[in-house]
Amino acid sequence: MATVEDKPRLIGHIKEFNMGQDFHIYEEKFAQYCEANGIEEKKRIAMLISLICDDTYKTLRDLCFPDKPHSKTYEELCKILREHNSPPKNTFRERIKFYQEVQNPNESCSEWYARIKRLAIDCKFVNISDVLKDKFVAGLRPGPVLDKTVESEVTIELKAIVDIAVAKETAIKCSSLTTRDINAVTTHKQLRGNRFRSNGPSRMSTSSELNRNPSDDHSQRRKPKCACCGRKHTGVCKYKSYMCNRCNKVGHLEIVCKQVKPILNVNECDIQPICKVGTNVKLDSKPIMLKVNINGNELDVLLDSGSPISTINEATYYKYFNQIIKVTEHVFCGYQGDLIIPVGYIDVNIRFRNRVKLLRFFVIKTRQANLVGRDFMQLFNINFSGLNVIDIHDHASVMITREFPEVVNGGLGTFKYAKITLKLKVNAIPSHSRPLPVPLVLKPKIEKELDRLIANGIITPVISSDWSSQIIPVMRSNGTVRICGNYIKLNKELEDVFYPLPRIDDIYASLSGNSKFSKIDLSDAYLQFELSDDSKGLVTISTHKGLFRVNRMPFGVKCSGFYFQKHIEQLFQGIPNVFIFQDDILVGHREEENELEILREVFDKLAKAGLKVNVDKCKFLQGEIKYLGFVLTKQGLAKDKEKLQAINVIPYPTNMKELRSFIGMVNYYSRFVPKMSELLEPLYILLRQGQEFKFDEGCKNAFDRLKSIIMTDQVLTYFDPGLPIYITTDASKTGMSGVLSHIMPDGVERIVACVSRTFTKAELNYSTVHREALACIFAIKKFHDYIFGQNFTIRTDQKALIAILGNNKETNQTYANRLKRYALYLSNFSYKIEHIKGQKNVIADCFSRLTIGNQADNNVDTYDENGLYFTDTSIIDISQIQSETEKDENLKLVMEYLKSSWPNEISSELKPFHNRRLELQTIANCLFWGHKIVVPLKLQKQVMLDLHASHQGIVRSKALARSYFWFVGMDKAIEQMCKSCVAC
Repeated sequence: MATVEDKPRLIGHIKEFNMGQDFHIYEEKFAQYCEANGIEEKKRIAMLISLICDDTYKTLRDLCFPDKPHSKTYEELCKILREHNSPPKNTFRERIKFYQEVQNPNESCSEWYARIKRLAIDCKFVNISDVLKDKFVAGLRPGPVLDKTVESEVTIELKAIVDIAVAKETAIKCSSLTTRDINAVTTHKQLRGNRFRSNGPSRMSTSSELNRNPSDDHSQRRKPKCACCGRKHTGVCKYKSYMCNRCNKVGHLEIVCKQVKPILNVNECDIQPICKVGTNVKLDSKPIMLKVNINGNELDVLLDSGSPISTINEATYYKYFNQIIKVTEHVFCGYQGDLIIPVGYIDVNIRFRNRVKLLRFFVIKTRQANLVGRDFMQLFNINFSGLNVIDIHDHASVMITREFPEVVNGGLGTFKYAKITLKLKVNAIPSHSRPLPVPLVLKPKIEKELDRLIANGIITPVISSDWSSQIIPVMRSNGTVRICGNYIKLNKELEDVFYPLPRIDDIYASLSGNSKFSKIDLSDAYLQFELSDDSKGLVTISTHKGLFRVNRMPFGVKCSGFYFQKHIEQLFQGIPNVFIFQDDILVGHREEENELEILREVFDKLAKAGLKVNVDKCKFLQGEIKYLGFVLTKQGLAKDKEKLQAINVIPYPTNMKELRSFIGMVNYYSRFVPKMSELLEPLYILLRQGQEFKFDEGCKNAFDRLKSIIMTDQVLTYFDPGLPIYITTDASKTGMSGVLSHIMPDGVERIVACVSRTFTKAELNYSTVHREALACIFAIKKFHDYIFGQNFTIRTDQKALIAILGNNKETNQTYANRLKRYALYLSNFSYKIEHIKGQKNVIADCFSRLTIGNQADNNVDTYDENGLYFTDTSIIDISQIQSETEKDENLKLVMEYLKSSWPNEISSELKPFHNRRLELQTIANCLFWGHKIVVPLKLQKQVMLDLHASHQGIVRSKALARSYFWFVGMDKAIEQMCKSCVAC
């Protein structure tokens, strides 16, 4: 009887054959396996059939039909499988592929030699040795190894030249290991050597040449490091003509580049974003794990729809795979921006759901989970079409609903930390009001609302009360009634309570740096605060159903808002970027912060305080959000287009009340409009006492102009104390204005806010210098909260103010007392004052200038600060300029470059524009240089003729032109026009 020990042990191990593998290789290995273990041909048939996968066996049955596979001989089976799985290859295509290959960046000479030998198998070369020798040398990376091999004779043997290359490569590696500067980090791109695109040497001679040890003597140590290579030497550095791999600039090497972040050349590596796995991010759901068969090995992989590729870690590769890793130049980017450089890739057969496909896996040097990405999903037709896609707002809503059900589950909240006490004045006299008569149609609705309030504990029926107030029923949009108390009499007897409400400007000034916003709506905000027992009777309401004591803080009591603001502000004290304005709670999110964690902290506070929110009215993590009449964006403050439409449809006012209503509406947007007071001057005149209301053409033009300016799309930037602060002021005959602005990091000036007002009757008599000085003081007082304690710059077009108000000069005693007071007030601030030319002082009126061409019919003369009067003979309007600008090829190109970027080479016609590129901007489909409009070629002659219509001299004509417009060669063209004028 045979024992276990008597059974012959098989030598080696052979894996299962899968569809897509090369059967030539498998057949050779299988034959050697059978030879080593003495397996006869009959058993070879059974073993071969047993060792092929299910899909391969099904295919084999079909190919053998009508016979069965086991009825075939071993040679016949191998031939069938060979022809099916290893079809003949096109020789010329294989040769093309062979000749196109070059040595990869991380590939050694030995690996390069083995690869080209493998590629030559199907090329059917006659003289294989010479072909391999030529290809080995020609395909080497440029550098010292190539330089060494090309020095050999042409008749050298293939093996000998390979040995020379390997020896040189080894010598370089050993040399770099002994270099003292080896501690410098070697990056993926450094392995490829430096690439040079100048007239200097094409390659570095050796990698050790750059890092050669300096001499240890004292004089050598005292030499400064070279800015081109980082070494200590004298004379001209040979690397001065080399190009840096990091910033692509000629003049230094990558090792001394001062650029912080490396710029990867898209020609050298393809950066693709993938999702990083295995971080400490707290996931809300379990990951999707799949069990797949890869080359016969059962593996658990993570399905990651956010990754375009599939990856395995090195540990998995060494444990289950024996394929050669192919080198890749792809570089991937994790979701946090970190670079992931793969070791290489392997192409494997992956079986999933009884289907076998060829898939590429990138091998990653991390311990992260093995994952399959969208390439796997596409192969196996996996999609998420059946799922509901939710945006980040919905994701936040789901998180909040799940984690804080007590805050969002409806009902009325109760503030736990305090009860509100209303304090009466000394000797207050109680008042009792009889209920007002109620229309029959409203009675059932009021009664239904009273029942709801009783059920929620908001009111309680009482028989009598010393205090009572009438109710005012207000119809809601859904047809129900809202009951409000008329507490006019009670408010007179209550003590005043003061708690500062935040200024809206202060909130907007604190929003700099926020990229997303959330708005939280408290359900029945005031009613979530309980009144003390002594205060409940004071707010009793009188209805046709009797008296009802109010248990919660009602709307209409004069101190309700102050109490609410105080307690909500105290609740969120210590949480940054949370802004409270009555029942509007705004949360700002900065890019570097964990957005959901901030919301968790806010809602945790609400839950502990017992408050509830209306989650349907909340907005979470929005790029744009409406708040207090404006739209908050990452870029800054914008207008609410819905409110603008209401202004746009307002007809001309027919009485004082309608005029005041319109002025009030447009004044809300005064921060967007420089010189608003000047624009409103014709309308303000109508409001003066004793003035007859006559809405003439001048008023209509001002009305239309204001509406058109307000309807423009403008975004004000948020105030940032870390940016340069400028206050630009201006004064005219009727009013003054000031503009607070920042110079952004890209050099562009952006407005923070605008202020303006008209002069009083006394101020109208001031001299020009005094009016300009008053404009400075007015603007600084308006922007006091922004600039106090900050360094800022005042810009004015009145040069005399530099001497009068300059903080580096003593106040001259001969100045008028008013100017002395102004200078004394300014001494409280840290500022400097600059002169800006009148024609450049347009930041305070550029928007008003922009829309002057939009006036449909302007029959009245328009006053300009330079003292020029234009008549209606000047008929060039903005629509003509827009049309001709679109047709002007040069201007079209310039506007396209402004939107994207300027090319390296510029034609001579565009050089004047390129020189001014930082000052050019596109507004309303027109090109502007600062405040000056750039005149298209076809309109230049007409503009100059209109300019010279009053036949002033060359100097005056140039000065006027420079105030309003510009085009290439303008001064010379004006000179020629004036000299050729017959009348002149």
